[in-house]
Amino acid sequence: MQFVDFLNYIYNTRENDKFKMDIQKFLGEQLKLNDIDLVEQLSLVEDKKSDVEELASQLDDLYWSKIKEYITAIREKYHVPIVREDDKFSFHCEIIIDGISVILSLSHDRDGDFCMIETKPKKRLPKFITEDFDISEELNDIKNRSNCIWKYGTSYRESLMRFDRVLGRLLDIKNNL
Repeated sequence: MQFVDFLNYIYNTRENDKFKMDIQKFLGEQLKLNDIDLVEQLSLVEDKKSDVEELASQLDDLYWSKIKEYITAIREKYHVPIVREDDKFSFHCEIIIDGISVILSLSHDRDGDFCMIETKPKKRLPKFITEDFDISEELNDIKNRSNCIWKYGTSYRESLMRFDRVLGRLLDIKNNL
């Protein structure tokens, strides 16, 4: 029992379980479950669960609609073509800087959402990218390689905003070379 208690302490399961119980108690009070019989309680909870799932679906649709609006705003702000990949929410923009085709991508994989710079064809990144302070601050993942740099975000929104800032910086570099 002490070992189990110790594991619960290490993984904070006691606090998580308490928090979950507090939420369930709060929901039960809000739904006034104690005032109705058990079958009605089940029916009410089932209905509310369905409502929440529908709301979550609608919020998800709204979120991705706003992402599309943001991509459109970036296109208009920088006057550059941003291409949507086959994937639902992967985008890239190609910029020719000093004769080099630079690809800025916004995408996701099994590890999460990310913003990435690479060249086409893939080769060592030019110094004007690797030595730029603003870009290295934005794309400073420890796994970066010599032919591409990227950074995972904690959300798609964060990666999208990073995409916006890096695109602006790349266009600044292009205009100043």
